[in-house]
Amino acid sequence: MTQVPPAVARLLRQIPPAVLAAIVVPALVRPGGHLDLAQPRLVAGVLAAVVAWRTRSVALTLVAGMAVLLVALEAA
Repeated sequence: MTQVPPAVARLLRQIPPAVLAAIVVPALVRPGGHLDLAQPRLVAGVLAAVVAWRTRSVALTLVAGMAVLLVALEAA
């Protein structure tokens, strides 16, 4: 079995976050196919990203993001 060079291993670790960002960011910024920076999904997504970054808790991230989304949709 051959070993993967360290530089290639570092590069391969970056692929999953890049793919996830490529899928999620357009859904948050262009939900209807047009650019919309003032919409509830984006607000909830940004807050969920901050919660995930600060707490590293998947459950808390989901709860915070969904709570903000529900409140923002009710207010809109």
